[in-house]
Amino acid sequence: MEVEGPMKTAFYASAVFALGLLMGGTLHSRTRPQSRDEISRAIYAFTSAWDRSNAEALSQSFAPEGSLVIPQGMMIQGRTAIESFYSGVFGRGYQGSRAESSIKRITFLRHDIAFLDGEWSISGAHDTTGNKRAEERGIFFAVVVRRDRKWLIAALREQTSAAELRIPDK
Repeated sequence: MEVEGPMKTAFYASAVFALGLLMGGTLHSRTRPQSRDEISRAIYAFTSAWDRSNAEALSQSFAPEGSLVIPQGMMIQGRTAIESFYSGVFGRGYQGSRAESSIKRITFLRHDIAFLDGEWSISGAHDTTGNKRAEERGIFFAVVVRRDRKWLIAALREQTSAAELRIPDK
């Protein structure tokens, strides 16, 4: 089966992940600490773009074919659609709000593909009548890819079913 277009990166990452499981090998590869730091900086740049209400900068954190699934289940695909989505969000009371994220685990599939597990929160948003919204919290899962010496989000999945990620000790 040939996979083309936006699904190619996600398909490839899933195939590599499955192969790693079948081989029984650990997915925590021997990567340089520099890669972990670069990924952390990329996610920090994402949350900083949110804090500036900069929809364009948020979209540039994604690979061109990247996708986002928000807690309500809606999928947004591609940088243009992601920028449009975030512009709308900021226009509906999130402009000036503050985002925080915490990466709890980075799992490298290869030197240029990693899975992230973490937590996120948004505070300081307002509803359409100007009343302050309650803080939003949840967990996220992301696939990041390294292209042209830069880590980009290939897939980001957010949920609010849990506010804290609990990873068992090894």
